[in-house]
Amino acid sequence: MHCNIALVAAAVSLVGAIPHSGGHVHRHPQRAAQHLAQRSPASSPLASLAGRAADNNSGPIGQCGGTSGITCPQGLCCSPFNFCGVGPNYCGTGCQPGYGTCSSANATGATGQNDPNAPHPTSSAGGPPPNKPTSDPVKGNPPPSPYSGGQGSDSYKHYTGNGEPSSGWPSQDSWVSFDHMWNSNLQLISSSCVEFSQTINSKDENNDLKSAIQSVANDANIDPRFVLAIVMQESKGCVRAPTTTYSVPNPGLMQSHDGSGTCNSAGSGQVPCPSSTIEQMVRDGVDGTASGDGLKQGIARAGCDDVSRYYKAARIYNSGSIPSSGDLGAAGATTCYASDIANRLTGWVNAPHGCTS
Repeated sequence: MHCNIALVAAAVSLVGAIPHSGGHVHRHPQRAAQHLAQRSPASSPLASLAGRAADNNSGPIGQCGGTSGITCPQGLCCSPFNFCGVGPNYCGTGCQPGYGTCSSANATGATGQNDPNAPHPTSSAGGPPPNKPTSDPVKGNPPPSPYSGGQGSDSYKHYTGNGEPSSGWPSQDSWVSFDHMWNSNLQLISSSCVEFSQTINSKDENNDLKSAIQSVANDANIDPRFVLAIVMQESKGCVRAPTTTYSVPNPGLMQSHDGSGTCNSAGSGQVPCPSSTIEQMVRDGVDGTASGDGLKQGIARAGCDDVSRYYKAARIYNSGSIPSSGDLGAAGATTCYASDIANRLTGWVNAPHGCTS
C-alpha cells in the first residue's frame, strides 16, 4: 500500500546546501538539521565506514573496489578489502583487477610504497586474514531464522524512486533467506576489521553477531535480514569498528546515535569483544538510544505496512528524513544508501557497485 510519510521540512531545506566534498550526511533527525553541513571526512581521522562514504567516484584513495566503484590511482592495486596499495596484501590473492593494477611486480613491492592513508592489513597473528570464514556457516544461535527467501544473485541494480515495488524496487519475497545472506557475507564479515587495522573477528564473535541480529530483530519485530543489511552497510560486520565522531559519536557495528555499545574506544580495539557488547551495539542501532532514533523508529516514521517501509527506513536511518519528492536517492544523504540496502537484501555482496548518483 502507499504510505503517509511525515516529512522533516527544516532538515530538507538544509540538506540542499550541504557541501558534498566526499562526506556523508548525518543520519538521525535529532541532529540532522543542526549538523549536516559539518559532516566531512576531514573532521575525523578514521577511514570512512562502509555506506558512509562519498556519493561519487572521486572518494579517498583508501576506498576502492566493487562496493564503492572507485578505481585506484595508476600503479596501485585494489585489495580484497577495498584499499589501494602495493605488496602481497594488496596485489596478491583477491586483488580486484577492475579497480587497480594487479601484477606480480606490485605483489612483491615494498609495503612502504602503499598509500599512506590506507591502513595496513592485520590479523590476530599479524598476517593477512584467513581465506576461510571464521564462523560456523550453518549453525547459529538462536535456531534457524524463519525468514526464508530465494538464492538471489550477487549483482547490483540501481533503484530510484519511492521504494515501492510499483517503482521497480524488489518485493520482500525476492529477498534472499537470512541464512543465505549471512553465509554469502561471512567471508567479508570475517575479514572486515582489516579495513580499520583491527584484529579480525573470531569465530565466536561472528556467531555472537549472528545471534544478536536474530535476537534483537525478533524483540523489535523487524525482519533480521534488514538488520543484517544495515550492519553490512555501516561496518561490514567488524565488531571492532571505530567510532565516527563529528558533532555526535556514532559507535559500533551500526554506527548508532551516541550509543553505549562499542568494542573500539578511542581507536583501541577490545579483544575479544564480549557477546553482551555485540548485542548492545545491535540494540543501539535497532532500538535507538536515549538521544537518537534506530531502525525501529525509522520504520514507524515511514508510515507503511508494505516492503517499502524498509527502504524508506534505510533512508531515514542514513539522513534523518525523506525528501519532499519521495525519491530515496535524492540529494541530502548518501544517495545510493537505500538502493544499496535493497541490493544487499537480494544477494549483492561483491559485484561492481552499479549506483552512480
